[in-house]
Amino acid sequence: MTTDNSAITKTLTIASGTATPEIDLGQYSLVGIYTPASLVSTSLTFTAAPNGGGTHATIKNTSNTAISVTVDSSAAYYALAPDSLAGIRFLKIVTSASETNKVFMIALKQRG
Repeated sequence: MTTDNSAITKTLTIASGTATPEIDLGQYSLVGIYTPASLVSTSLTFTAAPNGGGTHATIKNTSNTAISVTVDSSAAYYALAPDSLAGIRFLKIVTSASETNKVFMIALKQRG
C-alpha cells in the first residue's frame, strides 16, 4: 500500500480575539504554522474537541503542560513535531494576546 504524504496548506483567520475558527483536520496532522507579520502575541497554544462544534480543551503533553509555540512579530514558519498533535481532528489555534485580522497558514500532512 502506498501512502501519499504530501503536505497541503489551509488558512485560518482570527477576525478579532484570541482563537481561530475550528478546523476539521480530517485525515491530516498539523505539522507547521506560517504566522503573519505584526503579530501581537508571543505564543500560540492549541485546543481540541472530540466532535465538530464541541467544547474545546487545551492540548497538553504527558507532563500536563500546554503544547505551545513561542512566536514573534515577524512573519515566520514554525515546524511542529508531528507526534505532538497526532490524533487531533477538531482544532483551534489560540494566541496569547488579542489579534485583529490575522491570517495563519497551516501546513498539514496526511496521516499514515
